[in-house]
Amino acid sequence: MFEQDPPPEADPISITVDQKVWNVTAAKKMLVTVDESIITKKVICFTPPKAAGARQCCVDKSMAALDEDNIEPADEAATKSYAKARLECF
Repeated sequence: MFEQDPPPEADPISITVDQKVWNVTAAKKMLVTVDESIITKKVICFTPPKAAGARQCCVDKSMAALDEDNIEPADEAATKSYAKARLECF
């Protein structure tokens, strides 16, 4: 399952600081992989005034393991490896 809030087509929010307008977008994405993990990615992007479209973003990612009791001991290392790879690429 994948979910993003707000949706990608949402308009940026304009914030005025010292009479200069900054266009800001923020999003939270979640990826749930059954019997593996929940990965969350939070992104905030902004275009500084007079930056000629040079958009800058900050990203925070985290992962929570799902119920490890459901994972067979023989599969545990592989499951954790897949979860780590998914976190890095999300």
